Amino acid sequence: MEQSKGRIFKKFIKAGLAGFVGLLFLFLSACDLFNLFKKPTGSLDITVLLAQIEEENTLVPVLQGKVVNYYVSFSGAEYKAPVTLPAGSTTLTQEGLEPGVWEVSVTGKNSGGAVIVSGSGIATLTKGVALPLSITVNPSQIAMGGMDVTFDWTSSGILEIDTVTGSLTREGGNPSQVVFTILGGAPAVKASYSLASGLTSGSYTLSAVFKNNGSNREYCSKTILLNVFDNLITQGMIILTSEDLTPPLVYSVTFDSQGGPEVDSVEVTEGAFLEEPEDPVWEDYFFAGWYRDPEGTEAWDFAADTVTEPLTLYAKWIATVDLAFVILVSDPLDENISFNEDDNLEIYRGGLLALSIPPSFDLYFWYLDGDLIPGAETESVNVDTEELGYGVHRVSLYAVLNGRSHSKSFVFTVIN
Repeated sequence: MEQSKGRIFKKFIKAGLAGFVGLLFLFLSACDLFNLFKKPTGSLDITVLLAQIEEENTLVPVLQGKVVNYYVSFSGAEYKAPVTLPAGSTTLTQEGLEPGVWEVSVTGKNSGGAVIVSGSGIATLTKGVALPLSITVNPSQIAMGGMDVTFDWTSSGILEIDTVTGSLTREGGNPSQVVFTILGGAPAVKASYSLASGLTSGSYTLSAVFKNNGSNREYCSKTILLNVFDNLITQGMIILTSEDLTPPLVYSVTFDSQGGPEVDSVEVTEGAFLEEPEDPVWEDYFFAGWYRDPEGTEAWDFAADTVTEPLTLYAKWIATVDLAFVILVSDPLDENISFNEDDNLEIYRGGLLALSIPPSFDLYFWYLDGDLIPGAETESVNVDTEELGYGVHRVSLYAVLNGRSHSKSFVFTVIN
């Protein structure tokens, strides 16, 4: 009886062990089957790199454009929720990504919540591979920003600057002209360019030229690099010292009257226009202008030529002959009165002055106050004083006979 019970117990133990082994086998088989149909995945080791910004001559924006957090989003074969990197962190390992092409976008926001940098990268994942991906973020191009830049040359000691012109160029774009506002009264010591908004975020070059408008003298040019960020105003003050601004060179200009009345020499800054002196008067000669050479072949243009070195200008004279003007004056009351050219003629404004000489020359050129009178190419000329200002005026004749030049002038005064 006891032996029978022992055999039954042993059979029960064997059956239990067999059942346990069977269950274990079924469990392991199920796991293998699950792994067989499980999706293969890969992972990305993402590193965010901030684009290098040149420190020298680079203006930093309000809030310094500092990135507080980076936000990473994924675009691929399946949805993957965006990830926020911890403050100060620039790395992320993202696992469980289905093999294939993934585009990863990164934006960086400042403490005000504005996107100030952005970038993206593309990676192709394969099964079971951890793929590194570096993404460089640049100043964002999503929103608009502005700038407020001031140049200050107070410490330079240069007080002649009164005009600042310039241009603004976005990286990869074309320059556009900007208008600087002169600050500091007279003399000017500052100039600013301000634009509250409307600039696409990115890197810019701001160029400025500092000059004196009256003399056309350029003192220096300055180029700075700026970075415009979303919803921020890039601002700063650029100090210009005497090393930045070149003091003007000054040249002496001498007037050689070549026998005529003496004309004082003047000092002129380099690159400036020369102020035309009053025409000298020499008896029996007609003054024909100032020239670069004593022979009078290369005229100096006071409206276009600038002084670039020490200079001597030479007067050109044309000898006159004993010409006699026939002078007729019609005053505003329509009374014709004849005058001798030696008289000190005074004409009421509105009167008509008629001058003529005997018709014995080949060519005639009449001048009023040094300017050629258009169409006056005969032996007579009419001058309407209604178009003249009060004061002294001069009519000059330049005539040619048998290839020789002759001239004569007549002075009159317009009165009220």
